[in-house]
Amino acid sequence: MLYAGSAFDGRPDIGERARKLAEDFLVDVRASGVVVPASAVGALWVVVSELLANASRHAAGPCVLELQLRGQEVEIGVWDTVPGLEESVGGDQVTGTKRGLAIVRDLSSEFHVEPSAGGKRVLVRIPLAP
Repeated sequence: MLYAGSAFDGRPDIGERARKLAEDFLVDVRASGVVVPASAVGALWVVVSELLANASRHAAGPCVLELQLRGQEVEIGVWDTVPGLEESVGGDQVTGTKRGLAIVRDLSSEFHVEPSAGGKRVLVRIPLAP
């Protein structure tokens, strides 16, 4: 099982540090013999960037990014201190500032939010198969 994770605070370079963690994780995934298409790399970067940006923008405390290889998918988990995720995506209409979450949903094979101690955990799966 391949895994990478890190806690992040509100420093301005959160996106850069998160993308570096994801980049290093993908090096390990490739080294294990798993083919990672360019489309999956792009999707992973967009999802990681969006989820970490949301966590740092809306949560009053730290957040945690976890990446795990699960078969032919990468599972991305982001924990933060906000207990829920306000939904403003309905049908084909995207309102407010939730466009990024709509993109995350479109790029993923699975998206859900689960309550977690002291906040929530957003789980997203990105398929690696072309």
